Amino acid sequence: MPTTLPVSTRAARPAGAMPWSAASAFGVRSGRALLRARMLFVLPALAALLAARSLAQAPAQPAMDEPDPPQEPQTRAEVIEAARNIRVSHFHPHHLNPVVNAAEQFVSHGLAAWNASQNGVHGLSLNVGGLSIGSQIALGPEYVLKAGDYYQPQLIWDTYAVAATDKSYRIQSGVLLPRLAKGRAFFGLNAYRYEYTRLNYFGPGPDSVQSGVSNYSQRESGVEVRGGIIAHRHLRTGFTGSYRAIAIGPGTSANLPPTDAIYTVATARGIDRQTSFLTGGFFFEYEGRDQPTDPHHGAYFQAAFQNVNGRRRALGGFNQYDFDAQLYIPFWNHRRIIAFRGRASLTDPHQNTFVPFYLGPHLGGSDDLRGFSSFRFHDQNSVIATAEYRWTVMPLLDMTLFADAGKVFHDVDNMSSAHFMSDIGFGFRARSGNSAPIKLDVGISREGVQVWLIFSNPF
Repeated sequence: MPTTLPVSTRAARPAGAMPWSAASAFGVRSGRALLRARMLFVLPALAALLAARSLAQAPAQPAMDEPDPPQEPQTRAEVIEAARNIRVSHFHPHHLNPVVNAAEQFVSHGLAAWNASQNGVHGLSLNVGGLSIGSQIALGPEYVLKAGDYYQPQLIWDTYAVAATDKSYRIQSGVLLPRLAKGRAFFGLNAYRYEYTRLNYFGPGPDSVQSGVSNYSQRESGVEVRGGIIAHRHLRTGFTGSYRAIAIGPGTSANLPPTDAIYTVATARGIDRQTSFLTGGFFFEYEGRDQPTDPHHGAYFQAAFQNVNGRRRALGGFNQYDFDAQLYIPFWNHRRIIAFRGRASLTDPHQNTFVPFYLGPHLGGSDDLRGFSSFRFHDQNSVIATAEYRWTVMPLLDMTLFADAGKVFHDVDNMSSAHFMSDIGFGFRARSGNSAPIKLDVGISREGVQVWLIFSNPF
């Protein structure tokens, strides 16, 4: 929740002033007789004055003239204009109940403060979230420093630390130079350390069973770099690189067995080895959405390539290809939206190496198959498609109906329509300005119902 309390827009009563109902108990009864006597003279005089003023301002008209009858519209444009005038004459502005209005003001101010704290507001704020999919809610401080113009800064330094009650945490600090070379280039450097203590693993492949769930922990320290050029206001291309030191261990959940207790090296590749990875790659991005934080129309596309190499080749190495496409179709004055998203993550192991299970593609959770548990399916490749129908219920609340379908598979050559998993569901979006920073999704699948509270708007 935001640390800034909502501020009422109602004007404050002056200090020492009393409401009218309280003041009526003092000195009013003793003057009622005098007040009635004065009103007997004041009211008739006031009525006469108003009548005289109305007559004086009224335009002079002949006594026998009658108003001309309204002309019938002759052209199509006149017919449309006449219909519009009739609708306007019957329009009455909607007045909210005072209680509803006060509640809306409270939520609006609260969401505005929350939205500011989650979108890089300058200074110290509260960060909520920031951990892995399916983790407990994490809290912690965040500090953002912006150099130059506040809305178009030349430098952004963002540092935060969050932790949850299950002893998961993440510490991260990064610097972004978004407008190098007169706005034609960008560069970012980020360092982090995290430990996620309760990550699910159900075994490899699309036919893994729900009863095979296990638990492992992942601790990682790393440095990331990303830079490139802005070829056009909608097009960006550049390079990526990272160093990742990863350690895998047993999970801390008391209700689930450790992954290494029920899965072997053959079914959980890389679980018996701790290593570090060097990655390098490039990306291409098209940004055609009207508002990336809360799109209503337009399209987005990204294609990325990474070459991942373990410290020793026997510890794993592979090429990874990621694709993300989004399309938004608005109607009814942009208050209704049909949104589509398709993603694919494909890997190709190097010769005599493998894809570690904790780095490979996965499905399940708040970002893709919302009717299944987090990290429900693992394998070397994955595809996912999502369709959503969104509409505005009130100024601060949107609703959505969605359907997801996807699968994981081992080899691209063996890709088929078998073992596709699907779900349906509905959700709510708490809105503030040009973003929906808080989402609640309910996904329904053959494996049950999943509820996701999300503090971001990735799609």
